[in-house]
Amino acid sequence: MYTYYYRGVYGDAIEFTLLSPRWALWFLLSLFCWQLLLVPFSRLKKGVVFAVLLSLVIGYIDGIGETLTLSRTFFFFPFYLIGYKLDWDTLDRVFNRLDKKITIVSGAFVFLLIYLVGDIGVREWLYGRVPYEDVLNQSALLGSVYRMIVYIAMGIVTFLFLRLIPRKTLSITPVGSITLFMYLFHMFILKFVKESTVYEWIHEHHQYYLLVVISLIVYFILTRKLVIRLGEILTFSPLHTNKVKSAR
Repeated sequence: MYTYYYRGVYGDAIEFTLLSPRWALWFLLSLFCWQLLLVPFSRLKKGVVFAVLLSLVIGYIDGIGETLTLSRTFFFFPFYLIGYKLDWDTLDRVFNRLDKKITIVSGAFVFLLIYLVGDIGVREWLYGRVPYEDVLNQSALLGSVYRMIVYIAMGIVTFLFLRLIPRKTLSITPVGSITLFMYLFHMFILKFVKESTVYEWIHEHHQYYLLVVISLIVYFILTRKLVIRLGEILTFSPLHTNKVKSAR
């Protein structure tokens, strides 16, 4: 479907391959692999530690990159494994020791720091899609150190985000049941934005706050009842549209 969309609208070449998923479709293949990896790693007492070590080592292997999205699979698997093992009771015990006001201030500081000194060029470290030597201009020897720093930063931001999630049901809570649908269909809109002058303008003028605005627009479009109904038809799957209040 994406291939014909890119071909018909943007003139991209049609190429059928099972080894290199098109754009954001890597997530589906990685999701399948994560389910398989859960079988051995979830039984290990220190499975998360081994998953992190495996990711750090794989970054040195030149042959593991975007093919079959293996690099990303191993890069993000520790977080998937942590999410599988953790429960809200455990998180609440940790959260109770951290005041929410402190969390908000800490989160604001992190985002301000990223905005002021962050280099958009380092985003490749957040993708985890290629070996160290493809990211570093110098020796890849310290690649695992950099990746570990990225893991720590990602862990802190994720923790702060989870700390701010309310425990009560909100009007947007039912939207969580269609997030996979939204992920798959947002690529149509994102492709349009990326091919337009908007993307380059945001990058050239460093107006990255507009990415939040665009995200809200995408959310609004993809939670309309008509769009969700179309998604049900195309994916042959009921998406519980009656529960998504924001789509009415």
